[in-house]
Formats: sequence, C-alpha cells, structure tokens
Amino acid sequence: MKKQDIESLVTSNEFDDIFGKEFNELINLVLRKIPDSYAERFPQFCIMEDNYPNVHGSIACVEGRDLDSGEWYVNFTVELLTKEPRDVQIGIIAHELAHVYLRHETHEGKKGEKPKDHSKAEKDADELACQWGFKKEIKAVCENRKMKH
Repeated sequence: MKKQDIESLVTSNEFDDIFGKEFNELINLVLRKIPDSYAERFPQFCIMEDNYPNVHGSIACVEGRDLDSGEWYVNFTVELLTKEPRDVQIGIIAHELAHVYLRHETHEGKKGEKPKDHSKAEKDADELACQWGFKKEIKAVCENRKMKH
C-alpha cells in the first residue's frame, strides 16, 4: 500500500516511542507490501502492545473492533514477537493484518461476533497473507509452530 494509505490506517500516536523503531519498521514493511488494490477496503485499525501473552499464550491477536468508531484493535506482545526470527515476525504481522482485512474477531473478542469456525478463519488469514506476497513468511510461521497446513 502507498505511504499515505498506511498512515491513514494506523491510528496509534507516537508509534516509534511506544513500540520502538524496529517494530514500527516491521509494521510498515508489511503494510507497504500489501497490494494497493486492498487499500480501499482495509478498515481503520489501532496497534496495541500487550505486556503479557493473551490467554492462549499467542504473540498476537485481533481483539475486535470498537462498535462506535469501527476501529479494529490488533494486540502484539512485542517482547515475545521480537524474540522470533525476522521472517516469522513478518508472517505473524501479515497474518494478523489479514484477520483485520477479513474483519475476523478473535476467539477472545469482546466487542463483536467471533468466527464460527476458528480454524477456517486462521486458514483464510494465512491464504490472504500469501496472496499479499507473504507465502515464505507464513510458511516460516507454520514451521516455527510445527503446524501443518
């Protein structure tokens, strides 16, 4: 996506100060690789940092969306994410942004409908991230987690 599109999607203020330059660069790398044709339908989102993994111990999740503003919330446990290899980090970010694009709520979502079939939602997010050009990174995530597709 184009720089102006990226800046209009991410609503977190003082991004470098909150997450650090390396994480900011990873987010921007992923957003810039997403084809421009997806920009128009991409919902507004806010990236947030968790200080601890969510209930299931995962590094990232789409919490849901604010029913008033329509803004989506993506939580990353940056401390854990940055311990992963770079291709895994990129794959995780692309996967979570694919959930946002597909408007999936997490299984822990509090602010909307959760997917009826969680495994299908995960597969759909992986497939979309691959369509965006992150096939190698999604494969690295799967291998890193010893999951099969």
